[in-house]
Amino acid sequence: MNPCIVIQGPTSRGLDQILYKYDKKNTIISTWDHEKVPEGYLSVQTKMPVGIHKGISQNLNLQALSTLMGCLLAKDLGFDYVLKIRQDIEIEDPNKLLSLLDIDQYCFCGYASSSSTITGLVHNYLVDYIVGGEVNNMIDLWSINQVNTNICAEEQLTLRLVNLLPKKEIQFLISLLVDNNIGCYWHRHNFDLRDLKNDPIYNSNHNPFTSYPLKDEVKSY
Repeated sequence: MNPCIVIQGPTSRGLDQILYKYDKKNTIISTWDHEKVPEGYLSVQTKMPVGIHKGISQNLNLQALSTLMGCLLAKDLGFDYVLKIRQDIEIEDPNKLLSLLDIDQYCFCGYASSSSTITGLVHNYLVDYIVGGEVNNMIDLWSINQVNTNICAEEQLTLRLVNLLPKKEIQFLISLLVDNNIGCYWHRHNFDLRDLKNDPIYNSNHNPFTSYPLKDEVKSY
């Protein structure tokens, strides 16, 4: 396996403070054309799209576009597996984590089930802070043309996975981090993702390919 990491999002939000942890040979920075690209790293800069509505639509559209562009570059460069991470998350030992990943499985942080404080509705979804998979599967997953604003962004991504992509097992990142003592820090929220292991919202390693409550209820994703 020839894996890489795609760091997705604006570089101006503290990326320079954590980037030294990432290997220049297998790290791609996917950001916007007005952002500064760190010297020496593989990178792709994309023009910020106009006309995207704020809220869920904007968040998913921007994340999907910058992730997709990074995955396309990864394929062009010969990488066969992509681990996509947010630009504000620091992995303590990225190469150790890459060595634990399986090209025949997907990778997500965990599976969450939580009630909205606004609507009271229960949302079920794969957590997308960090997502991994075979490069062609990742390109298909993130090729989102239209956002369904009736469901949360993570639910739309989960629906794309179970309805469009090959059925596979899932490696759950939180368990991998805990079992292999790899720190993974989300500095924006000041916590280690390993702490979610004991969070009742995130501690379910449920594979939605086996059952997913929205699969037959929501057709548009």
